[in-house]
Amino acid sequence: FVIDPNGLISSGALTQVSTQQASSEGGALPNSGSGAEGVSTDGTDVDQVVDPEPIPYNPDMPTKEVIIVEQNTLAYSFASTSIPLSGIQLFSVWIPADQISGDFKTIIATLSDPLGSGKSFSFLLRLNVDRSAYVAAIAPVLVNGTSVLTVEVYDYDALVLARYTTSLVFTGAEELATSTIESLMHTLRGLVWGSLLLVPFIVLGVLWFIFRRRDIVS
Repeated sequence: FVIDPNGLISSGALTQVSTQQASSEGGALPNSGSGAEGVSTDGTDVDQVVDPEPIPYNPDMPTKEVIIVEQNTLAYSFASTSIPLSGIQLFSVWIPADQISGDFKTIIATLSDPLGSGKSFSFLLRLNVDRSAYVAAIAPVLVNGTSVLTVEVYDYDALVLARYTTSLVFTGAEELATSTIESLMHTLRGLVWGSLLLVPFIVLGVLWFIFRRRDIVS
């Protein structure tokens, strides 16, 4: 965490998180941690360990209705299972600050590659200038496709985690490609016509140079 000269506390930068849940015997689950050389604490290969069940939402965490995806003047909440967005414009993800209690937390938005490569991109939600919301601005993806957007809230005071997911459907990148080609063609046409207009002046300049040189020689 970082505290600036005005006493404002930043959202923490997350490096690693693991969870521990009680089993029916009262101990830790087998996949609650890992030991040396990629082996879990109970001696089971990490590749064989099953991911834990999704962590239930804590009542003190924000609800999915207050987590907003906004582009231009349109706003959608995470209560929507699918959100249509333009792939050629930036968009933002934000949560009202009054929906998040305490100072020591990390809020991360993770966007999967709409092209389906398996890659993902994470963005830290930061408190805005007027302290009204935690916001992350995401640049245009410039492709058409469907992406999964996940928002995770880690509260280090209460030691709880909340996870929210929705789908983003990006369109409009084809229009961008078409407009780019049209722009290039327009530029090329301008260069060609400009060159043609310069031809008479070039010819006159060459003729002037020839006659001028002939006068000097004579």
